[in-house]
Amino acid sequence: MCLLNGSGEDALVESAARAVRDGFTAVKMTPFRIGWPKKRYPNLIRECTGIVAAIRETVGWNVDIGVEIHRNMVPSQAVIFAQQIENFLPYFYEDPIAPDSGMSMRDVAQKVNLPIAVGERNHTIWEFKEFSEINVVAFFRPDVSLAGGISQVKKIAAIAESYNQRDTS
Repeated sequence: MCLLNGSGEDALVESAARAVRDGFTAVKMTPFRIGWPKKRYPNLIRECTGIVAAIRETVGWNVDIGVEIHRNMVPSQAVIFAQQIENFLPYFYEDPIAPDSGMSMRDVAQKVNLPIAVGERNHTIWEFKEFSEINVVAFFRPDVSLAGGISQVKKIAAIAESYNQRDTS
């Protein structure tokens, strides 16, 4: 998977085109432009949706797209945005909201039709176990350094496997 570089539509599209030329079959990107926190709600959703659409058009349908939100949306924004990008078939929708409430993540997951990915800011196997038990995520993406190292990530992978989820770290 290639992490796309850039903070605007043109830069991300150029990075996506380069990734395809380099043979990548999956890309991951954050669809925010510089200054996004100051955007009015409808403009933010429209601009982010436009970026996902441009990336899908650039990479075609033989390349998977991961959409990384970095916990930058509140639940209501995350739900509306996810609904707007469903037709572009993202492979996963990562960290749409802060991971501090499994119940809030569950509420988001129940309202969207995209596979949710979480984990890069989770620290313990118990946090991953909670996400599994309330059945809110399709993918765990733990950060090895935050989640306790390789041994702990192996345990997280076992939790994911036991709930038919995937650990894509």
